[in-house]
Amino acid sequence: MPGLLEGVFSIEDITVGAAGGRSIRLRGRFSEDTSSAYARLAPKFRARGYTLLFRREAGRGVILAMPGVIRPTPNSKWLPGILAAATILSVLFSYVLTYEVREVTWRNILSSLPKGLPFNSQSALHSRRA
Repeated sequence: MPGLLEGVFSIEDITVGAAGGRSIRLRGRFSEDTSSAYARLAPKFRARGYTLLFRREAGRGVILAMPGVIRPTPNSKWLPGILAAATILSVLFSYVLTYEVREVTWRNILSSLPKGLPFNSQSALHSRRA
């Protein structure tokens, strides 16, 4: 493994069995910025069955090589839309329950929801100006 790090990371010490016994911890100094170092090193370690984590401990760079390759799954395409709709509805309900409804009944809440629309657009306007 030390040969893989040549020109990217100078090793000061190696700990085998770190982080629960199966990982390899390399402490030292990065020769380049960590984002480009990760872009160069991660594919090499992944090909050998390791996932890299970069950390900083006591001012020194730390590379933690963990056995196994983490393969992220693609994100859901519909989840952000559902969360945005839930956010808008929760703001509407909060406004209506706080400022418009005197007696909390479904009929009063639903009939007052249109009154919350200007509140939502005003909130969006204020957040853009800030």
